[in-house]
Amino acid sequence: MLPRNLITRWTFPTASIHGEDNGLSDIATLRRLKARFKEEANIDVEIQPFPQFGHQDSLIGRRAAEVFAWVFDFLSRESADGEQG
Repeated sequence: MLPRNLITRWTFPTASIHGEDNGLSDIATLRRLKARFKEEANIDVEIQPFPQFGHQDSLIGRRAAEVFAWVFDFLSRESADGEQG
């Protein structure tokens, strides 16, 4: 179960990214995180897998710009209450 203080204070848009070829942690982690937050706190976490990306490819790989572009788009969206994400 998620700690009560996390549930009450987690009031902002959230995303999680993951390289599908990550050898450090399984891609299932991405969907499990989304499910746990939804089930235990009714928090919607947007998930984004990146095909053919390994663990460090998301930050320093040749195609890392794709990840940074996705993160930039996520952070630039307006939230439901009109605030910038």
